[in-house]
Amino acid sequence: MTSENISTKIKTFVGANIKTLDSSIKELLQSDTIEVPDAIILHVGINNVSEGQDHASIINDYTNLIQLLKTKLSRTKIIMSSILPMKNIKLTASKIGEINKSLLKYCEQNGHGFIDNTDQFQNSKHLYHDEVHLNMRCCHSWNQHEKSLILSP
Repeated sequence: MTSENISTKIKTFVGANIKTLDSSIKELLQSDTIEVPDAIILHVGINNVSEGQDHASIINDYTNLIQLLKTKLSRTKIIMSSILPMKNIKLTASKIGEINKSLLKYCEQNGHGFIDNTDQFQNSKHLYHDEVHLNMRCCHSWNQHEKSLILSP
């Protein structure tokens, strides 16, 4: 199988933080129409940082979300996408870096994938349509990159 053969469905939850995403996923999982995915890439957390949530609470919320997914979708590969650097708030860079390190450690210890996007996005203002959100050109290339990661063991 190649990345071109992977069907990708993107589900966005505008303005969500980890806890609100947790609630939205619970609702989705209760639906009879949901297809069980082979893999899920979770890209959430920037709103938690911008809301001022502390490091330990963010990691706890991530852990609860992943546990929910593993309970309901035990055969689904879970991949965490690092929190992207925020261009408009430089003071959060070290906080985001520390959270990403904790997420990587958690993923390694629990057999989940982790995508570290820091280098790709750190100095790439042309990838954002504002100071936080990615533009469509970036989303397309990022989608192709993530498909290839799903294929890796």
